[in-house]
Amino acid sequence: MDPLSGAITVIGHMDFEESRAHKIPVEAVDKGFLPLAGHCTVLVEVVDANDNAPQLTLTSLSLPISEDAQPGTVITLISVFDRDFGVNGQVTCSLTPHVPFKLVSTFK
Repeated sequence: MDPLSGAITVIGHMDFEESRAHKIPVEAVDKGFLPLAGHCTVLVEVVDANDNAPQLTLTSLSLPISEDAQPGTVITLISVFDRDFGVNGQVTCSLTPHVPFKLVSTFK
């Protein structure tokens, strides 16, 4: 906090996933013969940024795949998680076009 202007600036790393808000106690003391003080708390709410890449976990069930595998044979399970909050944490999975595989969601 700048003692002359009162401007509060960020001096370190902030991460929404670690702390969504910070409470900053502020005290002002005048220079009177008998100094008087005032107190307040500044609440800083951290806004989420899309700063985390999705994390993928693959669980192989049957690799390699036989060329005579039946359609619908599950070959792997993919779990995707993004630490970001709200819309920033939503993910979409897709495959390269024109491959003999499809993605089937197990959750909405």
